[in-house]
Amino acid sequence: MKQQFLILGAGKFGQSMARRLQELEQEVMVVDMDPEVIARLSEEIEFAVEGDVTHEATLKELGVRNFDVVVVSIGDDIQASIMTTILLKELGCEQVVCKAESDLHAKVLYKIGASRVVIPEMEMGVRIAQNLVNKNILDFINLSDDYTIVEMPVLSDWSSHTVGQLNLRGKHGLNIIAIRHGSDFTIKISPDTVLQRGDTILVIGETEEIEKLSKRD
Repeated sequence: MKQQFLILGAGKFGQSMARRLQELEQEVMVVDMDPEVIARLSEEIEFAVEGDVTHEATLKELGVRNFDVVVVSIGDDIQASIMTTILLKELGCEQVVCKAESDLHAKVLYKIGASRVVIPEMEMGVRIAQNLVNKNILDFINLSDDYTIVEMPVLSDWSSHTVGQLNLRGKHGLNIIAIRHGSDFTIKISPDTVLQRGDTILVIGETEEIEKLSKRD
């Protein structure tokens, strides 16, 4: 099902998000006050509009309440980011995702009603550090302090064994929720599903147990 996304601010973060959302066949509108940026973007993004999103009149004209998600990607201008978020909440936007420059900026955005705040450089640094230390983790999402979803390769001693034989749930409290084999991706996992060397798996479980497995040779 398509969702409608409004991206306010067309810096590197906003542009990359807009392109990816469009690749995922979502409906995307990007707004920025730089006419040159909008002129370039309009060649790729169907709806690219020039406008100053710190003005309430502009946001009303855009019909911000009609979008499923509004992304405030002007984190480098902290005052503009905060003002725009306040206006969006006053206009009744429910899902407002904001880009922040620091922890303090993020705290302020949450205080004024942001649904989610991302600090791209910090999150990327954490991901790279995690991958460097835990060689068997390709990517991860922290659900909480205790639970994590990770993408990891099938370990050598798991190859050619079924999910039932490995019994990761019983031994480690881990659940395989998806398997990628080449370009094929499946979520239909049964005890008879065979893991192959070269496959990657998506696993959910306790962070402590996942970290133990990630350090195995």
